[in-house]
Amino acid sequence: MDTWTVTVHNANCSENDQGEAQFFFRMYADDELWLDEFKQTPYKTWNCSKGSTVSESYNIVGWDTTQPVTHDMRIELYWYHNGTAVLEDTKSFTIDVTLHINLQHIIATGYLIAYIIACILLFSYDYAESLEE
Repeated sequence: MDTWTVTVHNANCSENDQGEAQFFFRMYADDELWLDEFKQTPYKTWNCSKGSTVSESYNIVGWDTTQPVTHDMRIELYWYHNGTAVLEDTKSFTIDVTLHINLQHIIATGYLIAYIIACILLFSYDYAESLEE
């Protein structure tokens, strides 16, 4: 599991009567909605008052893949004001996802590597013995 931290600085979005400016993210992977804070979380929005900076962290569970892949990611920041969501900013990037190997595969690979090293040592010893004769 990874943790992504996204930092937002509210330069000039208006505040409500309580001095709050509410925001939420939508995250997309390969143009498919992956996380919508407003619809998928109990808190829906978070506050970043005018002139403030806020960092939010998100736990990212491992990608379900059997081979290394690259995903095109997009994060959209929405300002939620008076019942209306307004797109304020977008950030796009690519992410490389490495191959996930289960523990039993790592152990089998370890045994294979140990076997190969043992064979190399045995052949090297055999070769050195043949030179001495």
